[in-house]
Formats: sequence, structure tokens, C-alpha cells
Amino acid sequence: MGIGAESTEGKVVRIEEWRDADRTTYTTVATYTVDGHTYRCEYNAQHDLWTYYQVGDRVQIFYQVDDPSSAVFDSSLSRLFSILFIALGFILGTYFIRILVRHIRNIRAAARKKSPSG
Repeated sequence: MGIGAESTEGKVVRIEEWRDADRTTYTTVATYTVDGHTYRCEYNAQHDLWTYYQVGDRVQIFYQVDDPSSAVFDSSLSRLFSILFIALGFILGTYFIRILVRHIRNIRAAARKKSPSG
């Protein structure tokens, strides 16, 4: 959200499942209360593997101060998954670079052994 946004705690009340020919997607529905009024917020999964939330989970909701019905789920969980994928890529990349360097060193060592010393 942006300027004029506040946060509150909401509760997941329902997970809606949508199926089509290719995949299943999920919409997480949460309710939250601002100034005694209860509102509803939806989070649509960007994937078809699973939903991040379970019914009963507490979630952070950001809403517009001048229009509390305009709200979004906190995207920290999405950021966490992004960070984990980046970290995994870095770890695997480092591992493969080490293997490549070791392989090049072995090739050079074998070439030195074959060449006559001068």
C-alpha cells in the first residue's frame, strides 16, 4: 500500500479452490476489523501448487486509512520464499563453480605431469 496505510491483524476464514483444465488455484479469504467494522480481504495465490495459509491463521493486513475496505495481505511470506529461492540458487551456483574449478585444476595438473620438465 503506501501513504495513508495502516496495519491490523486478520484471520483466515476460508480457502477457495478454483479448478480449470490446466491447474488449481487458491484464494485465501481473511476478515479484519477496523473501528468496529468487519471487512474482508482476499489473497490470490500466484501459483497452482499450494496455498500459503490455513483456515484460522492470523495474518497481517494493510488497509487504506481513508477506505478500510481497500486492503492487501502482508507479502512477507512471498518475500521469504523469494529469498529462499535466491539463497538456494547461490548455494548451488557456488557448489557448481567449485566443482568446475576443481576440474580445471585437475586437467592442468594432468597436463603438467605429461609435459617433459625443462
